[in-house]
Amino acid sequence: MAYDYDVDILAGLWTGIEATEEPYASFIAANPDLTNEVSENRILSTIELLRSHMELLQNREEAKLLHESISKLFRHSAGGSNPWSEAAAVTEAIGNVNNPIFPAGASIDITVDGSTASPVSASGGNCATVVAELNASFGGTPGSAESMSLDFTAITGGTLPTGAVPAAYFDITSGTTTYRCWFSDGSTTAPAVTTETLVPISFTGADADTVIAAAATTAIVTGTGDPDFSGFANGGTAVITGTLIIVGNVADPVDGAVATGAIIGTTVQGVDPVAGTAPMEAFCIHPGNRIGFRGTDDFVTFAVANGSGGIIGPAGIIPGVRLSTPARVADQGRNLSLNHFAGTRRNPELTP
Repeated sequence: MAYDYDVDILAGLWTGIEATEEPYASFIAANPDLTNEVSENRILSTIELLRSHMELLQNREEAKLLHESISKLFRHSAGGSNPWSEAAAVTEAIGNVNNPIFPAGASIDITVDGSTASPVSASGGNCATVVAELNASFGGTPGSAESMSLDFTAITGGTLPTGAVPAAYFDITSGTTTYRCWFSDGSTTAPAVTTETLVPISFTGADADTVIAAAATTAIVTGTGDPDFSGFANGGTAVITGTLIIVGNVADPVDGAVATGAIIGTTVQGVDPVAGTAPMEAFCIHPGNRIGFRGTDDFVTFAVANGSGGIIGPAGIIPGVRLSTPARVADQGRNLSLNHFAGTRRNPELTP
């Protein structure tokens, strides 16, 4: 008897019931950061749906069809081309016209992640001139994330306030929230807050500076629960370093009014994305002097369309979406698997 997907599988999985069963339990225990990830729940859902389909198999021919379709779907998972390779990281849209000449004011609309940039070549002309003006019009970087450093060298449990006194603290800001991390020995008084979120850091009077740094790292990464800090670490030293996940400028980390004494600051200042820019560049292809566009970040999916000045026509670029290699491979695998299943001759004894 087949599963009822909603009742027997998905409902149980999304409420955590499946997480206690093997092989999920040991996997989740070994990967606690994935426990609440939507992607992990989807993976487990897929496994359960596949397992339920196996119970519907009537004979060897149906099993063969299922196996062959799944094999085609995952054809890139072992051997052959690697959709995550360095060579596959660049997505391009290339024109097919040699030595194109563009009108003054030629432009193109390039959309990345729902944001459209419309670089313009004021002069027009040949590929080299247009490419230079388009790249200047792109505006350079689409923004950068902020990197931080918190140096607790020589800051020990003996140098921090203990007992029934105001606690030492520092403030650290993600893309959404400022956290006030304070050192609690069980007696110290938490600092006052306005819009900040308090995050306690447990310590004793005997902790070495590396232990203090490790406790502060745990508070930043786990205590806040903020994914922006997922890359922060101290590597067994007294210095915590990390770069925010979000791109843009945020408030710099600072020591508190009751200071910890640590050296806290910004090592790389975040830069907000500039309106109308995109992680793209124009380039000329030689020989042929054809114009093209490519992502400057890895695995960028983008769409191209004619701007007000029109580049696509003279360039011979086909408008539309250019998928990143992993996205394209995923779509091809899905379509190939479906076409294989739908187009394979079936034994007349097979169920519909």
